[in-house]
Amino acid sequence: MNKFADKPRYSRVSDAIELMIWMLETPQGITLKQIQERFNVSRRTAERLRNSLLNALPQIDELNYFQSNEKHWGFVDYSIPQLVVNK
Repeated sequence: MNKFADKPRYSRVSDAIELMIWMLETPQGITLKQIQERFNVSRRTAERLRNSLLNALPQIDELNYFQSNEKHWGFVDYSIPQLVVNK
C-alpha cells in the first residue's frame, strides 16, 4: 500500500511551508533527524525538504554555533519573518 495514497499531491509543498515556519520558530535550528520524525519521512526525503528551502531562501543555512555531532539548519538572517508569519 502506498503510504501517500491519502495525501494530496501538493502535500510536499505544504510540508516545505510547515518546515519553514518551524525553522522560524526554532532559533537553535532543526536537524535532519527531527525533520524525519516530524514528517514521518526517510532521510533522503528530509534532505530534499531541507534543500528545497535552502535553494529558495538564502536566509536559511547551516548553523555552526552548536557543540553537537548533528548539523542544525535554520534562519541566519531574520529579515523576512514578518512577511512569512504574522502572529
